[in-house]
Amino acid sequence: MITLRKRRLMMEALLIMVVYPLAVFILSFIGYVVTKKLFLFPIITFALFFLLALLVHGIEFFSWTAAFTVLSITAALLAKIIFS
Repeated sequence: MITLRKRRLMMEALLIMVVYPLAVFILSFIGYVVTKKLFLFPIITFALFFLLALLVHGIEFFSWTAAFTVLSITAALLAKIIFS
């Protein structure tokens, strides 16, 4: 039987491995297309995930914060290449 703790860990893993990266990529891509500012959404991404690390997930989440920021920069660069 799945305990409440295991269920919570599974949901966090789903968020970290699927939902957050997909949302970051899509929002950064669309954000660049709309604003034409390359580093606006990566800065917003860093600030948002930094706050999530402090308030919700804990200190272990800081490495994911860096990874999501790099993903955001990659998405913005990809949008710049496609729409330039």
